[in-house]
Amino acid sequence: MRSVTSGPFIAAGNTNPQQLSDTDVGPSLVFQGQGLLDPRQVQTIDAAPGSLVYGFYNNETVSLLDFIPQAAAVGNILTIASGQVVPVGGTLGPVAITAQAASAAISPNVPVVPFGQARVSTNVVTAPAVIDFGFLANTTTAAGSNVLTLNAATDNKYFYKGQWLCIPGAGTSTTQPWITQVTAVSGVSITTSVNATTTISGSARVGSLDPSGIAQWPWIKAGCVALLDPTQASARAIRVVSNSVSDTGYAVVLRGYDIYGVPMTESIAVAANTTAYGKKAWKSLVSYSITKSGGGTTAGSITLGTSDVYGLPLRSDFFEYISEYYAGGFIATNGSSNPLWVAADSTNPATQTTGDVRGTIQVGAAGGGSSSATATNGTNRLAVFMSVPAYNAVNANNLNFVTLTGVTQNAS
Repeated sequence: MRSVTSGPFIAAGNTNPQQLSDTDVGPSLVFQGQGLLDPRQVQTIDAAPGSLVYGFYNNETVSLLDFIPQAAAVGNILTIASGQVVPVGGTLGPVAITAQAASAAISPNVPVVPFGQARVSTNVVTAPAVIDFGFLANTTTAAGSNVLTLNAATDNKYFYKGQWLCIPGAGTSTTQPWITQVTAVSGVSITTSVNATTTISGSARVGSLDPSGIAQWPWIKAGCVALLDPTQASARAIRVVSNSVSDTGYAVVLRGYDIYGVPMTESIAVAANTTAYGKKAWKSLVSYSITKSGGGTTAGSITLGTSDVYGLPLRSDFFEYISEYYAGGFIATNGSSNPLWVAADSTNPATQTTGDVRGTIQVGAAGGGSSSATATNGTNRLAVFMSVPAYNAVNANNLNFVTLTGVTQNAS
């Protein structure tokens, strides 16, 4: 079925939100993108059903990432003490990751609903380590107060009345989140429905929960549409550091979720007395296992930390389709003194050791590739946009979405 109009077509909402009578008003979503009509072949428009109308694909430019990454760190997630006994069968665990006190980089005990499951409280998984959570990292909470204080009034653009928020570390302890709802927005003050319990001065992270206040939700509500929020789309690869030359043959197997809440698993081989980097971009970590063929006992500690390798929310096959900005400058070439882009790994099915299913960007030396760009420091902004290739868009549908969002994550 085709609908043809001579245009122009204008979609208009109510420009005065105080008089808004239709809460569904919002942006339009177009299946597989849009095209520019070929005027030389307009005679096909009114042809018999099944005939083709010709045009030129208008690449959809999508905002993928827009955030200020915290500095990478060697052991900001977890330290696994020496003396871990891997049985003869070759696997120790899985062991739940211990939640650390909230920091600007790692947020503990954030509620997550796995992708595809109903967003109800019975499906919530508590993630003990969430990386670069939320859209702000420079706010303040005061114990006993229902006011979230912003660093600047310009940050209040992120908030709206009725919005559900999660502020890690401001709950009943520094390992528990403060879950609350916005009741008013004024200048640098966000008034909420529930008092904070813990004081955090100038570094509290803030992220969105879904419209029911159930779990982490990296989307923007726009009428009846939810759009990926590039300020909350950060996901990072993990570094594994060994401090013993004796620890050969071991691997750390991580389990958790990607930016969309899709379960994922990665095996990172431990490099004895040095650093190894994973390839997959993680949002939430839940547990780890240690493996070694034939078993053994670790002689030194193994620490898990963050790298400067960032995942892309859509499948990226060609650098030329990426527009990337970092630390105030446009990135014209790939790698060397610039950030390093790595294409999506299309191995299907994905395994525990294959690359990221949508592709990554490495900023600086803290990663498995080669980049001498300035490392992230909590100040430099990373913004990435992508023009979606025609093949990636028009071949994606609800039964086969691989060309747009990558192959299914390995979750073995």
